[in-house]
Order: sequence, then C-alpha cells, then structure tokens
Amino acid sequence: MKRSLTVRITRRLLRLTGVCNSRLKLPDGALIVAPNHCSLWDGPLVACLADRRVLFGVDPDYLCRQPWRFSLMFLVKLGFGDVVPLDANRPFAWRQLAAALRRGAAVCVFPEGAIARDGTLLPIQPGVARLARINKAPVLPVRIERAARAPRAQRPRIAVVAFAPIDPSHPDLTELLRASLQSSAPIGSESRQATVSGAQIS
Repeated sequence: MKRSLTVRITRRLLRLTGVCNSRLKLPDGALIVAPNHCSLWDGPLVACLADRRVLFGVDPDYLCRQPWRFSLMFLVKLGFGDVVPLDANRPFAWRQLAAALRRGAAVCVFPEGAIARDGTLLPIQPGVARLARINKAPVLPVRIERAARAPRAQRPRIAVVAFAPIDPSHPDLTELLRASLQSSAPIGSESRQATVSGAQIS
C-alpha cells in the first residue's frame, strides 16, 4: 500500500539528515506491531517507517488531555496513521483494535504500557498477548534503539528493527516478546537488508 506524500517526504528527510535509515516492511494481513517505548516520538516514528497505515492504541491522557494532542491529530490528518484511546479499564478501544484485526489491518500497541524514560524495558503487560490470542493475530516485536550516548556526529542516530513474528498460539508469547524487545539493535544494522519470518527491514 502506497503511503501518503507527507509520510514519504518525512521518511526521506529522516534518511538525508542521518536520523534514521530504517524502513519497516510489515507482513500482510492482521498484525499486532509491538515496539518498546522510550519516548513520545516512538509512535510517529513507527507510523512513518511502516509501509502500511497502522492503527495505534494511545494513552487517553496523551490523546485527549495533553497539549500536544493537536499535533497528534494533525499527523493523523496527514496520513501517518490512526489512533484510538486505549484504556485498560474501558473495553471499547480494545474492541476497535479487534475489529481492525478482523479486517486484516495492522495495529500497534506498546506492550510496556508506559514510557521507559531510562531505556530499560518495563514489565510486559498482558494486553498484547490477550489481543493476539483472541483475534489469532501474530505479534511483530519491534526494537527501537537510540544512540543516546554516542557522539552527535554518529549517523544514523536511531535504528528500528523488526524481529520474527510470534504465533498468537505460542504458550510463551509474552516471554518471546520480552526477549526480542531486550535484544540489541545496533545502530546502522537496519541499513542491511534482512528478512526474518516474513518481516523485512531494509
């Protein structure tokens, strides 16, 4: 699926400025994209790099109350992706994600449920595994790695790497997801084309 002109221009600018050379090619069909979460930029970054439009489950505080919600909705209008407020205590948003999966769409849920400010992976919440099993949708772990302590001259500054999709019926889904998100994604590795069980990064 061809992305919007704004998304393609932004992706090109990320490459030209040396911020990120990654490209996230998602497998076809229903898919749960599950990235680690270390900044407010993670969602827009995944939305820009993915080759399909993705529905994001977003903390309702960020989506409805924080001042940057207008910027978020502007990105939606520009074709970066779609958003739905995701509250563990309100099932409506989860139903929207499930409906999207039944249509064969890709959805994104941050499995930690919060931003890990120090970069250390937080405990994996049960929502992703439950969503995967109920809707029989594979989970694609995506590791976002930042060169936080590297010299500013180092390029690219960010790597985004997808690992092998996890079968929704796997009994150790959560542990496999945790292991993938804890794996190192060396800066620059995303510039080499590699295919892993249907997920390709180039």
